[in-house]
Amino acid sequence: QLLEALPAELECVDLSQNDLSNDVGWCLAFRHLTKLNSLTLSDCQLADNACVELLNNLIRCKSLTRIDLSRNVISSGSAFQPLLKRFSQLEELDVHWNHFGGEASALLQGIIECHHGGLRSLNLSWNPLGKFCAEENCHQLVRLFRETKTLRHLDLSRCDLTMAHCKILAEGLEDNRTIVGLHVSGNEAHVDAQGFMVPRKNNSPPGEGDPHATMSLADDEDSCCWVCQRWRETKLRYTPGISGPDASDVWAYTSIDGFTKPIRMQRQGEDFVTYVMAAPGPLRFVFQADRHPIACSRTAPQVELREMIAALRGGVGCYQRTNLVPEDGDNGVVLKLRAKQPDDEADRLVEVISFSTIMVVERPEDESVCDHYIPRKLGEFKPSVEPKDWSLECSLFAPHWEPLSGKQFRERCFEVDWHNSHLTSLLPEEGETIAIRDLLREHYAEMKVLFSSLCSVDWFALQRGRPLSFGMGLYQYTHMLVQHNLVGQDLSLEEADAIFVAAGLPAKDTSKYLEAYRTEGRLIHRHGFFGLLVRLAIRFARGNSGRGLKGRFNNKTEQVKKALQYIFAKHLMYPYAPMKNNLRCVQWRESVLHTQTVEGVFRKHMQAVVDPLFKTFAEGRPFLTPEEWFRMLDCMEIFPCSGTELDSDAQQMNAWDRVWAWQASAMTQVEELAHVRSLHLLFVEFLEALACLVGLLHSRKFCENHLEDENGERWDYGMPHASPVSVFCLEPAVTDTDGFAELLDGFFAGPIPAKALSG
Repeated sequence: QLLEALPAELECVDLSQNDLSNDVGWCLAFRHLTKLNSLTLSDCQLADNACVELLNNLIRCKSLTRIDLSRNVISSGSAFQPLLKRFSQLEELDVHWNHFGGEASALLQGIIECHHGGLRSLNLSWNPLGKFCAEENCHQLVRLFRETKTLRHLDLSRCDLTMAHCKILAEGLEDNRTIVGLHVSGNEAHVDAQGFMVPRKNNSPPGEGDPHATMSLADDEDSCCWVCQRWRETKLRYTPGISGPDASDVWAYTSIDGFTKPIRMQRQGEDFVTYVMAAPGPLRFVFQADRHPIACSRTAPQVELREMIAALRGGVGCYQRTNLVPEDGDNGVVLKLRAKQPDDEADRLVEVISFSTIMVVERPEDESVCDHYIPRKLGEFKPSVEPKDWSLECSLFAPHWEPLSGKQFRERCFEVDWHNSHLTSLLPEEGETIAIRDLLREHYAEMKVLFSSLCSVDWFALQRGRPLSFGMGLYQYTHMLVQHNLVGQDLSLEEADAIFVAAGLPAKDTSKYLEAYRTEGRLIHRHGFFGLLVRLAIRFARGNSGRGLKGRFNNKTEQVKKALQYIFAKHLMYPYAPMKNNLRCVQWRESVLHTQTVEGVFRKHMQAVVDPLFKTFAEGRPFLTPEEWFRMLDCMEIFPCSGTELDSDAQQMNAWDRVWAWQASAMTQVEELAHVRSLHLLFVEFLEALACLVGLLHSRKFCENHLEDENGERWDYGMPHASPVSVFCLEPAVTDTDGFAELLDGFFAGPIPAKALSG
C-alpha cells in the first residue's frame, strides 16, 4: 500500500534493509512509477522468484538508469535478460553479494548480447564465480572485455577466482580499452598501475619470483581503481634542447610503477609527449633522451635526492619494491636506476642525480577519467588539440614556485631559523621568549623577503677566492639602517655597528655548517637576522625607558615586544618605500616575467644562447654554484667586482647586484646552513636570474639620468649608490611586458652573451 501511494513522478526509491521475501505482490506497485531512474533494494532477502517478478514489472520504467540488488540471495542470471534487452538506458547494475555462480554466465551473456545501450558500471563482487562453472564464467567475462564499448567500472572482488582463472581474464583484459576501474582483491590476482590484471598466488607479494618487479602505489588491495581512487590523467612533456638534451627518441620512467617500465614518448610538434594515469599525490619521473644520462626535466619542478632516498629506505608507497637502488658514493648515498638503455642487451645500473615531480590533484567527480590515455596501451594516446591559451603550467617557468607562500613550509623555515638563532639565551624569560617568537612568526614572510634583498657575498672570501655563500654584510646593513631610518635618537651608528657584530657572532659549534657559511661573523645569515632585529628592539626599548616613555608597558617583556612591533610597523614593513620596492619586484615576476611574450624570447634564444651559457658554466651539472655565477658574469663583464677603475664602494655594490639577481630568482629552502641546495641555482632559476640582470642593467642606466622620484626623494637615500631593489623597477620598459621582452631579446642577440661563450 505504501508503494502504491507513491506519486508517479517519483525518480528514486530506496527500500534497503527491509525484508521483502514473504510475497511478491509489492512488485506490481512499480508499474506506475514510470519516471523512476534509481532503484535500491539492497539486503531485502530477495530470492529468484521475487527478482523475476520485480524485473518484469519494471518494464514500463523507461528512465531507469541504476539498479542495486546487492546483498540478496539471487542466483538466476537469465532473469535479467528481458530487462537488459529493453533497457538500453541502464548505466549501473549492482548485484554484489548474491549467489551468482553457474548462472552468472547467463547474466553476462545477457549484458553482451541483449544490452546494446550504455552500461558503465557492473558490480559482481562476493559472488562465487570461481566455484561453479568457473571456466564458462571466465570466458563470458573475456567476451565482455572484448565486445563492450561502454563498460568503465567492474568489480570482481572476492569471487573465488583462482590463479588459473585470473590468467584467462588477464589475457582477455589486455585488449580492452574501455574499463578504467577494476577491482579483483580477494582473488589470486591484483591490478597494477597500468590497469593490467596480474595473476598471483594468495598471500604472495606482487612480483614474487621477479627480483626487479615493482610494487607500486596501486599494488595495495583495492587501491588501483582509477575511478574510485580518483586517479587523474597526467601529461608528461619533454622539449628537446629545453627540457634536456636534443634527442630523436625519449623514454619516461615514473614512480607510478617504481620506475620499472620505460614509456616511449611520442613526437607532438616540437615536443615529446605521453600521458599516464597517476594517483593523487606527488608523481616523480625522469627521462632517457637517446643515450644521454637519465635525468630530470629542467622544465618541471625537482624533488631533492635526500627525500627520494628517505622514501626508498622507509619503504614508502611506490618505493616498497622498485628499480631504484641506493648505493654509497664518494659524497654520500646515491640512487641508481636499473634500466636498459638503447642498444643494451641487459639491464644496468645508471646513477640518477635528480628527479622531476608533479603534484597530481585528485580528479573532480565531474571530470572524465581519461580523454587521451588509452588503457593498457603503454605510451599510446589519442591525438589531442593543444590548448590555444598560454598557461604557466606548460611554460619554461613551470618548475618555479615560491614555497614560502605555503603556511606549512613557512612554519618549517621559521622553526629552523628560530632554533639556529639561539634567541632563548638572549631572552631568558619564558614569557618574553614566547611573545617575541609569536611576533617574529607573524612577520616571517616579509622578513625573509627583506633579508633576501639585503644579501650579498662575503667580500673577504670573494677577494681571496674562498667558497661563497650569501648573507647580509656590513655594507648592506648600512644601507638598511639608512633606507629604513633606523639610526637616530634611539640608535647611534656606533651602537648599530655593535649590534651587527653581536648578531653575527658564529655559534660555538659550526662543524655541521657548510664551509661557505663559516664566515666568522662577517655575514649575518638568515637565522641571524632574527637576532639582529631583536637586539635592535632591545636597544629601542632601553631608549624609551631612559626617556620615561615606557608608560603602561612596565615589564621588560612588553617593552621589547612593543619596540619590535614599532620597528616592524614604522620602519620595515609596507607601506614604507623600501618594502614597497621589494613587493614590486616580487610582483614583477608574475606580471612581466611569467608571460607568454617573455617566454617566447627565451625559447627563441634557447639553443643558441641560453642553454649553451648554462651548460658552459654549470660544467655538466644541473645547477650553477655562486662561484660559477660570478665567473659567468666576469666573462660577460657585467657588474665587475674588481679592477682599478672602480672604487671599493662601486665594487661592493656590483657584488650586491649580482647576488640580488640570484636571490630574487632562487626558491626558498628550509635549511641553508647545512644543505648545499641553498647554494645551487637550477635552470629555471637561472632563467629568472638572467632576466633580473637585464632589468637591473637597464634600470641602473636609467638612474644615471634620473636621480629622484616624482616627490624629489633620491633613490640612493644619500648613499653613494642605490640598492638594487630600490632601482630595479624604475626603468619603465622593465615593468612593461612588451618593453621588457624587447630588452631581453636585444641582450641575447647582442655581444655580451657571445663574449662569455667565446671566452
